[in-house]
This record gives sequence, structure tokens and C-alpha cells, in this order.
Amino acid sequence: MASETSLPSTHRALVLHSLDIPLTVEQRPTPQVTPGNVVVRVLAANVLSYGRDILDGTRPYPYPKPYIPGGSAVGIIAAVGSDCSIFTPGQLVLVDIMTRARDDTSASYLLGIHNGFSSTTVKLATDEWRESTYAEYAKIPLESCYPLDEARLLGDPANGGLGYTVDDLAYIHRLLVPFGGFRDIDLKVGETLLIGPATGPYGTAAVSLALALGAKVVAMGRNSQVLEKLAAMSDKVKTAQITGSVGADTEAIKKHAQSTSSSTFRLPQPQSRRTS
Repeated sequence: MASETSLPSTHRALVLHSLDIPLTVEQRPTPQVTPGNVVVRVLAANVLSYGRDILDGTRPYPYPKPYIPGGSAVGIIAAVGSDCSIFTPGQLVLVDIMTRARDDTSASYLLGIHNGFSSTTVKLATDEWRESTYAEYAKIPLESCYPLDEARLLGDPANGGLGYTVDDLAYIHRLLVPFGGFRDIDLKVGETLLIGPATGPYGTAAVSLALALGAKVVAMGRNSQVLEKLAAMSDKVKTAQITGSVGADTEAIKKHAQSTSSSTFRLPQPQSRRTS
């Protein structure tokens, strides 16, 4: 038997039927828990900065329709399958939408955003794992949920908590992108890290995370206003504006990256027409 709280028979969800029709709020049957998954009551779900472009077809991301779009989220476990050993109803969790085939972990896709590039991921996105987190409840693979210490993270600082809000915790997903890169290059305390571009959503997250990990940062970008804000974060942040001139940009890097140990973290640009 599944362990669950009292799930409603229906829930509200944002549904995309066609790129020619805006998202609609619909009443849908609440997802049911089965072995291998949990049902999460969604508290906050992230929206990509270019999410509108996906939903209106400007970016032709393939995904079977109709479907419930979504992003990485924070929620409360509402129901658990019979094979669940660490989650219990009422537990705060982070939901990662990077979904992998259990019998081929090299096959992965973004639940509710892009159905991937293989027949395996298309099958998963079409059949078992189509619906994402822009809904009151979402069925999520066990391995895509990560427990969060609610008392510590959301608790009152006067009582030993950190005083974050649920919306604050939703920012974790953005930090995970640069964290993966930092782990790959084995970033060390005191090293100087060149981040470029550093003025977009993931670039600014990379700067914040690098500082938290004890690194020095040279932040590059075209947006001078954001660069000023980054420089104001810490005396460990130096900035260099991207001018498009190889010579000038190289000299700017050399000026600030005078360290015996330095690394470069480059974030790909989803569209060249966007300025960062």
C-alpha cells in the first residue's frame, strides 16, 4: 500500500495544448502515487527567463502535447510509493526536473521543457513522465527529489534557523548549474575564477556561489549596471566589460586575473541576440 495523505480527487494545473493557444488553467485528476515515485504538493516552481519563448514556439523545443510545463520546484511530499524508504508525507523537498531513464542513465531530458534527443527520452516524456510542476500536485521520480531540512532552512534565526523563505529555496536549482561546473574543475578556496558572461541569471548565480566557496572572481559581461552590482557584492569581485575587441578584453582579463591559480567558467549563451 502507498503511504499518503488525503489527496484531492482533482487539482488545478497549467496546460499547454498548442503553441497557438495560451496556457490554460484546468481542473485535472490528481496524479496517483505508484512504486518508484512520490506525489509532491508544489509550493514554488521556477520559470526560465526564456520560458515564454518555449511556450509560444519562438524556441522550438519539442515536447508532446497536451502537457503540464514546469521547472525545478520546492514542495511538500503528499504521498509516497510502497518502495519509498526515506521520504514521508509532509517532508520538504527540492524537485529536480532533470529526468533520467532508470535502465539507461545516459538518456536524460528536462521534464516539462524539452523531450530530449533520443527515442528513449521521447518515450518517457510521452508516456510515464510527461507532466511537470506548474500544477498544485506533481508525480515525481523518487530519484529526482532531495530532502530539505525545513527547520534549519525556514526556521527563525533566533532559534537557530536560517530564516529563508520557500521562494528563496527555489533559487537552489540555479546554483546547481555552476556548482556542477565548479566541481568538475575542482575549484579551491583562494583561487581566482573568470566567469563569463556573468550578468545573466546563471552567471550572477555563479558569482554568488564562487564567493560562498571562498574563491575570487573576475566577472565579465556587457551589462555595465549588473557588473556594478556584482562588484558591490564583495572586494573579491573584479569586473571587466566585454567590448568585442579581443585585445581590449584580453588586457582586462590580465589586469584582474593575476593569480598563480586561476580557472575559467564559461556559460553558454542560449541565443546570441540576447545581451548579457
